[in-house]
Amino acid sequence: MPLSVHAISLAEIQEVRYAKAELAMIDGREADAVRLLTMNLNSKTIHVPSFKLLARYHFDHRDYAKGFRVYYYLVRKFHGPYLLKTRVTKSFPRFLERVPVPNETAKELYFEIASLYLQAIEQDGLPQSKNQLTLLAFKYLSICQFYKIREADTQMALARINSQLENYDIAIDHILEAQELFEHDKNPDKNKSKELEFLLGETLLKSGFTDAGSLYLKSVYLDSKSSPVVKEFSSAYLQALKGTLISTSAFYNLKYSSNSHDLTEEELSNFTGSNNETFYKKKNGYVHSRGFNAFFLHTFESDLNFLLGGTFIDEKAADPLLNLKDSRTMALTTELKSSAEDKSQWKLRYNFNIFYLRPSTEDPIQQSSTLHIITPQYSHSLKSGIISYSLPYDLTVSSSSENTYALSFQIDYSPYRFSKYFMPSYSLRHTPRKTETSTLGHSELTSFSISNFSDLADRHALFTDLSIESKTNNEQSESYLEWYFGASYTYQFKFLPELSFNASFSNSQRKRRDSQIVKTLTMSSGLTYTF
Repeated sequence: MPLSVHAISLAEIQEVRYAKAELAMIDGREADAVRLLTMNLNSKTIHVPSFKLLARYHFDHRDYAKGFRVYYYLVRKFHGPYLLKTRVTKSFPRFLERVPVPNETAKELYFEIASLYLQAIEQDGLPQSKNQLTLLAFKYLSICQFYKIREADTQMALARINSQLENYDIAIDHILEAQELFEHDKNPDKNKSKELEFLLGETLLKSGFTDAGSLYLKSVYLDSKSSPVVKEFSSAYLQALKGTLISTSAFYNLKYSSNSHDLTEEELSNFTGSNNETFYKKKNGYVHSRGFNAFFLHTFESDLNFLLGGTFIDEKAADPLLNLKDSRTMALTTELKSSAEDKSQWKLRYNFNIFYLRPSTEDPIQQSSTLHIITPQYSHSLKSGIISYSLPYDLTVSSSSENTYALSFQIDYSPYRFSKYFMPSYSLRHTPRKTETSTLGHSELTSFSISNFSDLADRHALFTDLSIESKTNNEQSESYLEWYFGASYTYQFKFLPELSFNASFSNSQRKRRDSQIVKTLTMSSGLTYTF
């Protein structure tokens, strides 16, 4: 009984010393604080708060080695030296399975060590390099992840460090895992939930998902439940997105088509190039394509975005026998995008295109048609990605035939979970009624496509697109099912980053209702210079 009373009294004395040491630290009497903490440290009973306060004292004085040694001492006392000198390898999880499971005190110590290393990465003047600190942070976060120590906080910490290392795909995975864990918490921390949304918005912006990122940051900034610090960071990022951006580029490509006039297989097999009833003199060949793009983007103080873009393309066949492929295109795009409200955004886009073609091999190039497209769009950020709903209205005004128009409905979805090689986007479009000429009547079109962006390596990128389109019309030759696959590769030169090499490939097959098949293979390569 006396031993129990003595133990209680010792614990009480240690608490009193600790409280006095804290007050001494606050008052600036650090020598008195250290003396009181040393008395607690020399006791037979380990008083964990006193050790942590001493570690904080060393960290405040930028003596990080001593600070971490205090934590390592506590780990040895409460768990052992098993994990202090090990390195993270592929076999690390199997090694952890053989180590005794740490008690709750040791688990908390491991998480605090990981958090301290993560903070150290963001500071300057440390003895270790950033790579060393990152390895140490990963090591202790891996321990926390294996033993399920403060799971949501661990996932959040892993997201932060991967975002700093530009591993955005991994960071987003950890953010979404943390969000799920916070949602299942009986007493969720609202501030941490908002910090996660801020981190997701920041990471999406850094990874190129500008719309989705700004939607998240705007919703965090407008939410009254967000902490002042998170609001301040969100506001800073949103302010950084404001301003004016101007970009222009010029390009040249050499393009090849195996079926320049979209002839059926039967027509190609019987093609002679000497048929006087047709303008077609050659079934395949090369085209020189050159032009330029101009891009202007301005964000107003009201967060309203205005975009203006222009494109000019001039194409000329390499062989005079293919001069029917000579063409010019002029395009203008304007877009207004609203500010984000509750993770949602409205957008209105207008496209105007003028097309110039040769009516015959003997005629000069002249205007053939104009195309007007008005597209209202609504976008919303979900937990797993961003989804957009569009209603494009197309009007084609032809110089030689009747005007055509169509109203479509389109859904686009881009998930947040992606990898360096797999950043997909899905699109479904349906046109219930497209008004054709009086001869063809009306058509119905449905298409589905999957596109993917791959960041292959430094300065190397690959874009792929797979789609299927179905069209129905009373005219059998106008009804078809078409498959399309395309790939586009870009390389940015190291010695001149403004210059890039482009190469593309596409293959399509259209099967008409009259059993005729149209196959086309295209390839191109060229250069683009961005000013």
